Amino acid sequence: MFVVESQCCADQPTNCRYMCHEWEIGIEADSNAKREEVEKLVNELMVGEKGKKMRERTLQLKKKTEE
Repeated sequence: MFVVESQCCADQPTNCRYMCHEWEIGIEADSNAKREEVEKLVNELMVGEKGKKMRERTLQLKKKTEE
């Protein structure tokens, strides 16, 4: 699972921080992101190098939870 994060209020900044910077399974989008920017981020997740690294990281986290 990959996440494109756009934070606005309450606990969302904290969630975004953990998912994008600590767990490294998401990409942060600007809160005023236009369609083209979101499309670029999604493409990066699906076929880019960052997406590949995130898939590997997700599998590592999955294995840790199964132990």
